[in-house]
Amino acid sequence: MACSVFTFGNSFLGIFAFILQIVALIVSGAQWIPDLVCTGIWGGVFLFFNGIVIVKNKWQSTEPIKHLACCAILIGLTLIGMNSWSISAYGPLIADCQSYLFGRISLCGRVAIDSLLISTGIFTVLLNVWIFSEASSLIAS
Repeated sequence: MACSVFTFGNSFLGIFAFILQIVALIVSGAQWIPDLVCTGIWGGVFLFFNGIVIVKNKWQSTEPIKHLACCAILIGLTLIGMNSWSISAYGPLIADCQSYLFGRISLCGRVAIDSLLISTGIFTVLLNVWIFSEASSLIAS
């Protein structure tokens, strides 16, 4: 049961982060520094394959699983940090976000994209802390 949750969770979060980052790049015109880092793209690809690799391999020790989980936790923290930075840059304007355009959408839409990427980062951290703590259950017997 836990194996399928880990695979689905990381793969889903990876695909979701990838799509959200592509949307953010399209609507902002790829001019915003947090978008140019493309954490959602490279992090999303890593998370997708991480979910598959953790379950498909027959691990003999917990170390590789823990290393993959730590990398995924760092990706989650990077998603949280980059998109929090993005929101803090236009923080005072959020109260009247319909009045401002950010690329091709209103600032409200941009806040929603960044908030979803932050949420994806939080769920990534939580899931991979769980994977780290359950690494012994993923070892081949």
